[in-house]
Amino acid sequence: MKRINYSNSIVGIPNSILKYFGIGYFNSTSKVLDKYLNKYNPQNIIIILCDGMGFNFLKNNLSKKDFLLKNTKKVISSVFPTTTTAATTSIITGLTPNQHCWLGWDNYIKPINKVVTLYLNKEKDTDNTFDENIGFKFFPYKTIFDIINQKTNTKATYLSPFTGTYYKDIDDMFNQIILLTQKHSHNFIYAYYDNPDAIMHKYGVNSIESINQLHLLNIKIEELTKKINNSIVIVTADHGLIDSSNIYLEDYEEIFDCLLHTTSIDSRASMMFVKHEKKALFEKLFQNYFKKDFVLLSKEEIIQSSIFGIGKGHKLFKSCLGDYIAIAIKNKNIKYKRNGKELLANHAGLTKEEIYVPLIIKNIK
Repeated sequence: MKRINYSNSIVGIPNSILKYFGIGYFNSTSKVLDKYLNKYNPQNIIIILCDGMGFNFLKNNLSKKDFLLKNTKKVISSVFPTTTTAATTSIITGLTPNQHCWLGWDNYIKPINKVVTLYLNKEKDTDNTFDENIGFKFFPYKTIFDIINQKTNTKATYLSPFTGTYYKDIDDMFNQIILLTQKHSHNFIYAYYDNPDAIMHKYGVNSIESINQLHLLNIKIEELTKKINNSIVIVTADHGLIDSSNIYLEDYEEIFDCLLHTTSIDSRASMMFVKHEKKALFEKLFQNYFKKDFVLLSKEEIIQSSIFGIGKGHKLFKSCLGDYIAIAIKNKNIKYKRNGKELLANHAGLTKEEIYVPLIIKNIK
């Protein structure tokens, strides 16, 4: 099983930004990014996060002369789990998953004894929407945009198709970045783009649709760097993806009978809640069926391993954990039942395809 290196991960990027502005930071910084920021002292710092653009995908589909690969300064780790909810929350806060507690697509929240799909604010696998934002109620956080806007004269902006300052498509995103650099003398801009992840989920990692999207990003980002001045552009990803197929726990009657309720986190980092009297049986059955495709960790092993991040965790972190987590190390996913969309490519596991992402840096005078 490959490991997350939190001293060389995406968590370092926001901490380097905070350090550059002379603001207190929370975790290790990116030494490479520190060097560029200190050397060039840019008026504009622009982060473009391309969801799902793992380094393996970049390396396999671009030449060394292409902009994104040519300007890759380092290969870094995502966080665990290698999934958008955990990783992008780390990017916008500077915190590791155990610190911010947005652990995955589906979080178990002990105070209400429910598994909640955080971004949809719904109880998992139901249409039950909560009246208040449950994620922010139990796991509130302050973003680095809030901190920079409060403590510096730099204008911090969060561009996203879903929240923050909205954009309608890829061209609008880049146009807004350019306009911001013209409107304010000093900017920190974070732009989240939901591809190639969304395309990979639908068509697969190695599909022509996914590869075309990568080439489009390569062209668009290079064009951006020719239209702005006195800026550092940082391009990275939250995770990579791997083509994979599902295992359904409901098909394994003996295992299914050991479970208290539905799983949490994600299909490639599946947190399971097991009846106390059936834990020994569950471990035996799981290893019998799935040991080639998954690593099984107990709650105690999860905590001891610091797999969700080093340092002091959120006060509710341990209560979010199930009795076991099944971590994908090959091309299988675990789902509780047959429901929801069938995705061709997935993430959240610990393969090299999912863990490693590029740290791309371009200084523009």
